[in-house]
Amino acid sequence: MKVKVSLFSLSDKLHFKHLKRDRLKKISLSPSTPLKASYKSEEIANIYHPYKQHLIITKIEELSSDIKLFTLSLDKKYPCKDIAPFKAGSHINLIKEIDNGIISRAYTLFSSPKEALKENNYRILVKRKEGGIFSSYLIDKCQVGDTFIVSEPAGFLTYNRLRDENDVIALASSTAISGFISMGYAIADKIEDFNLTIICGLRTEKDNIYTPYVEDIEKRSQGKVKFVFVISDEKSENYEQGFITKEIIQKYARTPYSIFISGSQDFISYITKEIAPLNIIKKDIRIERSIDKYMGPDINKEVNIKVHDRDEIINIKGTSKETLMTALERNKILIRSNCHVGGCGCCRVRLITGEVYKTIFHGVREADQKYNYLHACAIYPLSDLEVEIYHY
Repeated sequence: MKVKVSLFSLSDKLHFKHLKRDRLKKISLSPSTPLKASYKSEEIANIYHPYKQHLIITKIEELSSDIKLFTLSLDKKYPCKDIAPFKAGSHINLIKEIDNGIISRAYTLFSSPKEALKENNYRILVKRKEGGIFSSYLIDKCQVGDTFIVSEPAGFLTYNRLRDENDVIALASSTAISGFISMGYAIADKIEDFNLTIICGLRTEKDNIYTPYVEDIEKRSQGKVKFVFVISDEKSENYEQGFITKEIIQKYARTPYSIFISGSQDFISYITKEIAPLNIIKKDIRIERSIDKYMGPDINKEVNIKVHDRDEIINIKGTSKETLMTALERNKILIRSNCHVGGCGCCRVRLITGEVYKTIFHGVREADQKYNYLHACAIYPLSDLEVEIYHY
């Protein structure tokens, strides 16, 4: 069979024949000046997605006996000019060495995104959790000047105008309102543009510690943000009574609308049943939960955990009553983490041998399942384990 080769194709063949020679010539003629230390694209990426941030407490406000508002600013000992910006509704992960171990916990940002951009600050609302080591440490022991390693802001409960309706009903219990107050600030500051109705469940009128923030946001948002508080344990003319119900939601909703939900697992379970008859399509429901109860197996067994950390092997003890992440942190082995629920994937580890219990919220990609990657925050050891981790 005869094949005709065009002049164009012949030119390509000649070029390919001399490719190595031409490359070596260009390399020999190139200047010996060093490459740039960094590039603009890399600098921008580091601002929006820093590997870690070093922050310091600059202000503590006591809102009640068991709730405090913390202002975190850049620690000037470290070479970073700006705190990472965020979308309203995001959370950050605080990391601190406490009682001879490392503890990391996620807290939703309470402040406006504008505050991060203009003042280099974050604010977080912390409520004492029964049996909570980290929340008790923050409330009882933390002082202005204390420092933390902090992750970049992240989260699922943020507004997206391509996905979400222009009207949003935000449902929260107690301090889970933090992210929605941040959204209210973002609207008042004209960073976000949608209508937001925040319905928050409280036990008593005394639990409403949000009045100064509510008044400021409602005034500056010019009607785009509305707060509704529902009190369950006493009667008051200024509040809705009982629990958040589908009737209360319908009373304040303008259709079509999206629903954002934030709170404890019990609150989420109750609310999802309550909104079921409203027939809201799946894409219009956003949920962010906090794990406030034990999610592990009904056994208590001590296990040995062999940890591959780069070129080092570390042997530690764990139990079936604590997550793999807790066991690692208790032994001062720090891995990346973020949501602490099992969904974001930041705390991926590879299970080499052993058996684990996965919580109902543990979700991994199909490829991760194939190669035995798991989320350390949402698995409990059932036997001795051998795992590979990725150090923070």
